[in-house]
Amino acid sequence: MKRKLLALLLASLVILSLLVGCGAGSSQKSADYDMVVEESAGEYFSTSDSAPAEPEAPMAAPEEESIMSNSQSETGGDAINGGGEADLSEKIIYSMDAHIETMDFDGSIEKVSELLERFGGFVENSSVSGVDLYSRERGYTVTRYADYTLRIPSENYGGMTESLSEIGNVTNRSSYAENITTQFYDSQSRLNAYRTEEERLLSMLEKVEDVESMIVIEERLSEIRYQIENLETKLLNWQRQVDYSTVYLYIEEVAVLTEEKPIVRTYWEQVADSFTDSLQGIGRFFKQLLKGFVGALPVLVLLAVVAAVVLVIVKKINTKRKKKKMMKQQNNTEKDNTDA
Repeated sequence: MKRKLLALLLASLVILSLLVGCGAGSSQKSADYDMVVEESAGEYFSTSDSAPAEPEAPMAAPEEESIMSNSQSETGGDAINGGGEADLSEKIIYSMDAHIETMDFDGSIEKVSELLERFGGFVENSSVSGVDLYSRERGYTVTRYADYTLRIPSENYGGMTESLSEIGNVTNRSSYAENITTQFYDSQSRLNAYRTEEERLLSMLEKVEDVESMIVIEERLSEIRYQIENLETKLLNWQRQVDYSTVYLYIEEVAVLTEEKPIVRTYWEQVADSFTDSLQGIGRFFKQLLKGFVGALPVLVLLAVVAAVVLVIVKKINTKRKKKKMMKQQNNTEKDNTDA
């Protein structure tokens, strides 16, 4: 009687563990699997020793199992694979966007490398654009810019963001914090549940002898292992984002840095700012106009020469036409006098 109760208890626990997952199989497939589980459990206990078995301690529920331990390699590897002490800390992903102006573009790029070395970060993505040697050789101003995606250890994130002013003039920055604690530990609990079910199925697979039961159990094992791989990948990516915060930098080369002004400005201060901005705009306009005029001077000289030649030719043509017209009028006048 005790063996039958234990067999039913084991079968019920396996069925409950199936309900924890996504339930990917069809209804007929689940029914076959349940039947195989009950038969396998019955065979297991029927072939056991005839002596009364001592009841086993009840198995802990998935949420009571140890959740995640800190990663020794700062990537969350041990936490994903299990083992170690439980880590119940909050999982927060920090990131920042910053726009930086600089008049020393090459120096700013070097400063980024220095900060990365100081705070133990690395470059995930980078691009530098706007370098045009052809234009620079001819004296044209070329605006260069750089995009960086930096990964900084979370414990050094604050120091890195506070040191951005060393790169250049920070005109804009935005900080973000995403708390994924609930999603993280929920996924970890489901991963533990899948691993527990995997161990039970492997134990059953060693006991069953008929091919049909083996096929059903192996199909379920494939589904569970697929879910385990997906959850392990998701947790690993989350842990990396938690361990290493992200800083997005946009560095722009400018001729004049944007002046930092107080947030609160009086009316007359605003009027003065508008007047100053207008004067600066006029000055920049005439500078560009003068530069454009000087650059186009050879073309203008050539056009002036062509225009002068055309004017001379047109003037000669008009002079000849006037002479012909005057001679014709004179001939007509002489003819009229002769007729009279």
